[in-house]
Amino acid sequence: MTILRKPIAACVLACLAFGSAGCALLTKSDPIAPRYYNPERLNAPDPEPTSRNKPDSNPAHKLRLRAVRASEHLKERIVFRDSPTELGFYDGRRWTELPEHYLRRQLSAALFESQRVQQVIAGPAATLEVEMSAFEEVREPRRVGRVQIMFLLHDGNLVRFRETVTIERPIAGEGTPSAEATVSALGEALAAAVQRIVDRTLRELDFVTPTRPSPVPEPPPLP
Repeated sequence: MTILRKPIAACVLACLAFGSAGCALLTKSDPIAPRYYNPERLNAPDPEPTSRNKPDSNPAHKLRLRAVRASEHLKERIVFRDSPTELGFYDGRRWTELPEHYLRRQLSAALFESQRVQQVIAGPAATLEVEMSAFEEVREPRRVGRVQIMFLLHDGNLVRFRETVTIERPIAGEGTPSAEATVSALGEALAAAVQRIVDRTLRELDFVTPTRPSPVPEPPPLP
């Protein structure tokens, strides 16, 4: 019993010696209440009508948007990077949705609403697949919001092109920027990355003839 009382007695003496600061050793810290953020720009202006995206224009291209994925670490908690090899997560800053959901929604709107590309659900069509590998606040050597996305287009048999786009936008503010400034920079970087993907995909669709995937050959019968 004497052994068990020694740590408690030491804490009591610390409280008497250091006042309230020492007594914090015997109290529990308040739980962190996370705040939730959305990087999508609200009330964004409608794109200027063109021959491609007028409401009465005929869709010139057909496209299937299949996989929109994100790396395993891109979840609700906002990611920061302090070096090329070290990532961290803010406990009190979180996204309202998974980052891949923002990417899919913006891609779908840009392709199938603004550009009036005909969306294909079934049957042969050029297929776009996308994977986000970075959606983070970079803190060193300068503070930027970075988005990195790999995307590829295939025709059912062959990959027509594969590209990785990396967009950075500066985070406004001196010293330690606010969460709002970080989210705003990431929203701008995401919008720019989506526009880059859409532009490249539309250029490539002019040269894609979709086919059905080649069947896997049957193995020869056993003798």
